[in-house]
Amino acid sequence: MARESYVETCLGRMRRWMALRGLAPNSVATYVRCARQFLAHVDRPLGAVKQTDIEGYLHTLVDKARSPRTRNVQLGAIRCLLRSTVRRDPTAAIPTRKSRAWCHRS
Repeated sequence: MARESYVETCLGRMRRWMALRGLAPNSVATYVRCARQFLAHVDRPLGAVKQTDIEGYLHTLVDKARSPRTRNVQLGAIRCLLRSTVRRDPTAAIPTRKSRAWCHRS
């Protein structure tokens, strides 16, 4: 499924959506990179993506020992991708993970 034209169309919509919201260029670049990775992982149209697909992807990041902050950025990018393309958010019930730095404040 991961046809390059489909991926680029989705990422283009996402870029335009982020531009309307005034995201910084570095944030846009990061979200686009993360969204591209997610699209390659799920390898299906976004309309068919379910919460379990997203959770599965996030579990692969846990298995690769990615930090909570990295997983939160990935989840944010997936949310942005889905909201900007298919106008729905199956990630709504997926909580973000607090990093240790935030949990252990004095």
